[in-house]
Amino acid sequence: GCLPEYEVKNLHFEVCYWAAIEYCIKNGLDKMEPGAGGGDYKWVRGFDPILIHSVHYLAQRSFRKTIRGYVQFDSQRSVSIAKLLNERSHVK
Repeated sequence: GCLPEYEVKNLHFEVCYWAAIEYCIKNGLDKMEPGAGGGDYKWVRGFDPILIHSVHYLAQRSFRKTIRGYVQFDSQRSVSIAKLLNERSHVK
């Protein structure tokens, strides 16, 4: 997140979360989307998971089948996790 000779503590969180939250508060926005992915680790930081739709094309046919199987598995897992976390949401 920064140059080795100049370390900035918590730079990732400042850039990815805190600055955006501060902007939303100052400008009266009621939502801040922290980006796709990672519903469980973002949830502990106060963000409820939101499912997104993503479309990709894989040119190599042999790779498509492998990826398709994983995406189906991961999609079901993501839906289950999002449902569980949203039921336990602290955001009202």
